[in-house]
Amino acid sequence: MADQHWRSPWSVTRILNAQWPMPTAIPASALLRGTRVHAWTEQYEAGEAPTPESQPEIAGYCEAYKRFCYQFSPSWEHTEYEVDGEFCHGRIDRVGHLARHLQRVVADIKTGSPRKVEGDTTRDALQLAGYAQLLEPVRFQSLTRVGIYLQQDGRWRIRIYSDDRDHLRWRQLVQDITTGDTHGRDS
Repeated sequence: MADQHWRSPWSVTRILNAQWPMPTAIPASALLRGTRVHAWTEQYEAGEAPTPESQPEIAGYCEAYKRFCYQFSPSWEHTEYEVDGEFCHGRIDRVGHLARHLQRVVADIKTGSPRKVEGDTTRDALQLAGYAQLLEPVRFQSLTRVGIYLQQDGRWRIRIYSDDRDHLRWRQLVQDITTGDTHGRDS
C-alpha cells in the first residue's frame, strides 16, 4: 500500500538493514526477479497466473512454487499481509496452514539462500520472528516460522525456524535500533 501511514517509521526490513545492511552489489535483476516471483505466486494462488513458460526468466521459480504447493497444500489466510505494530511494521508473505503442520505458520518466500548474520542465526530467522511477533504479540511462539526457498531449476525446500532465541534476539534488536542504543552489539 503506497499511501500507508504506519505508526512507526521502522519496518522489519529497515531494522534488519540497520544492523546488517544488504550488500550494495545486489543486481537489479535479482530484485526484479523476487518481485516477479512474488507477484506470480499471488496470481497462482488466485487461479490467475500466466503459465510459467510465458515468463522464462522466472519459470523455474514458478515451477518450484507449484511443486511446493502440491506437496504441502497450503491454506493461506493472508497473502502479503500488512501488519502495523507499536514499534515496527511489515508485510508478511503468507499466514495460514500447511498440510501435516498442526500449528499456524508465518511464511516468507525467497528466491535466494539464507544469509547468516550472527553465528548460526540467519536474517530470515529474525525476519520471521519479527513477523510472528507483529502478527501475534502475545502468542508469537504458537506460530511456526517457515522459509520457502525457491530455486531457478524448479527445486524448492523449506526451512522451519524453531530456535526460540530468535524471538529474544529480535526484541533486543528492535530495542537497540529504534532507541539508537547499539552500544555493545556486534556489527
